Amino acid sequence: MGRMNTKMSNLVRGLHRSNRRNQELAQTDPLTGLANRRCFFDLLTQMREHTERQSPPWAVLMVDIDHFKQFNDRFGHEGGDNLLKAFADLLQQSSRSGDLAGRLGREEFALLLSDTGLQRATRVAERIRHDIAELRPLASSQSNHVSIGVAEYQLGESCDDLMRRADQALYRAKENGRNRVEIAFASGHPGMHTAASPGQTSSEAFCSAQDPALSRC
Repeated sequence: MGRMNTKMSNLVRGLHRSNRRNQELAQTDPLTGLANRRCFFDLLTQMREHTERQSPPWAVLMVDIDHFKQFNDRFGHEGGDNLLKAFADLLQQSSRSGDLAGRLGREEFALLLSDTGLQRATRVAERIRHDIAELRPLASSQSNHVSIGVAEYQLGESCDDLMRRADQALYRAKENGRNRVEIAFASGHPGMHTAASPGQTSSEAFCSAQDPALSRC
């Protein structure tokens, strides 16, 4: 009888491990190991549902690898996959325990930053933009760049609206030459009235306004 109970217990534990593994697979992008699109938006929804008026701020970065198709054409799909995995590792290194990095599409990523206002989120984005330029996953001389849109959650807005603002900022970064960080200011935010100088991104103008000694956050 004791052997039977032990055998059954082992089977149950094995089933639990298998279920946990299946759940992880359902939430994870198989190439990069980051959260997949569904998992990322599920957590985004949970964050919104638990955000109250006195809650700490949080923000989202939308990130797109610039000219990824050309990189893929030059180095092949394996080379492209290596770049995606290397960039995913970089995003993980830029994340804290309460953050979540996700892969939303082929070369499109997102980073949810908890307890983070607009200025810190912009600093994180600029650091990521700088770090990927040093990334050489194929030991080639080609440098890589990203465009990033930054948006801080505004109380009451939907997840779709938040991501739309971040995506619009990302689109501006690409339209204005790529390899840039652009900020999605909410209506009424003082940063909306900070004019960017010619050749200056909204993130640089915003950071200069916060501290005139800084050209960027």
